[in-house]
Amino acid sequence: MSQSSSSPNYRWKHDVFLKFYGADTRKNFVSHLYAALIGQKIKVFKDEKTIQIGRNIFFSISKAIEESRISVVILSQNYGESVNCLTELEKIFECSRSMGRYVIPVFYHVQPAEVKHQSGCFREGFAVHGNHMKLSVWRNALIEATNIAGIEVQGNESDCITKIVETVMRELGPRRFPLGSLLAKAPVYWCALNFLTFKDSTGARKVGTAGTLSTSHRKKPNKETTEVYDPLYKKCSYRKLE
Repeated sequence: MSQSSSSPNYRWKHDVFLKFYGADTRKNFVSHLYAALIGQKIKVFKDEKTIQIGRNIFFSISKAIEESRISVVILSQNYGESVNCLTELEKIFECSRSMGRYVIPVFYHVQPAEVKHQSGCFREGFAVHGNHMKLSVWRNALIEATNIAGIEVQGNESDCITKIVETVMRELGPRRFPLGSLLAKAPVYWCALNFLTFKDSTGARKVGTAGTLSTSHRKKPNKETTEVYDPLYKKCSYRKLE
């Protein structure tokens, strides 16, 4: 039985499967994107270099696609000339249809229409396959990629990388900090916040920066009490020292 991306019981091995044509993007765009994703503590399967020595490459990559919540596909000018890229794109959309995987297509200095029709700058690379038996399957996978609202990289690459990372984080959701761990570390967690919201004596809500909360509405503590912040009720109170 297949598991969808929304299943609460499925244990993901990777947050993102990152697919690209190395000769076009490995040393520039992809390296910066990978660093940005890792910087946000996002688990990324990057390429065959991630595979352990002695493992079957195709089987390992297929398994990595299945075990990733999101696939980010960098469709560059020469992406279509790689049999491996096209075969993995086929697998990505197979998982998208049957298992509900989320796909983010990124059109790197190539127009979606060129990818869809294998025309323009995308045509030459794809043409090397001649009459390959899987040509129609790969064309359908490319068409599926262009039917998704993706991200076009034409100008400022830094802005596009930021947009990709934000899209990935939005899809992953608040999965890193379970409620139980937050409550266990509540004093530390709440002090680390930039803003805390509380009510004054009139019931109106006020905001103060963490560590510098306004105390104009509270009673002045005496030497026998200490101030304690309650994260559940979002308010401070004074307790007698023991």
